[in-house]
Amino acid sequence: MTTLLYKAAVVKKKAEVALKKPLLLATLHDMPDFTMQISWNFGSMFLAPLVRKFLPYDTYTIWKRGTQLRMDGTLVGMDEEAHEAGSGAAPWKLWQRG
Repeated sequence: MTTLLYKAAVVKKKAEVALKKPLLLATLHDMPDFTMQISWNFGSMFLAPLVRKFLPYDTYTIWKRGTQLRMDGTLVGMDEEAHEAGSGAAPWKLWQRG
C-alpha cells in the first residue's frame, strides 16, 4: 500500500514539474549568466576555538549559464565525530530548449 502511494505521488510530482518546465526554461534563458558563492558555518561567540573543528562549514559555488545550473561544494555528510569532506560537484543540466 505504501509503495503504491509513493509511486502515485512521484507520478503526480513529475506531471507538475512537466507543466512548469516551459516557464522555468524561459526564465533561466532570460536571466543573465552568473556565478554566486554561498558560505555558511556554525559557531559560537564564546567557544569558537573549541568548537570550530567539530562543526561543519563550507562554501558553495553556483553557476548559471544558459539553461544550465551547476553547484559545487565539499560537505557531503556528517557523523557524530566530525563532518566528511569530498568532491561535491553537482551539475544540473536541466533541459535543452526546443
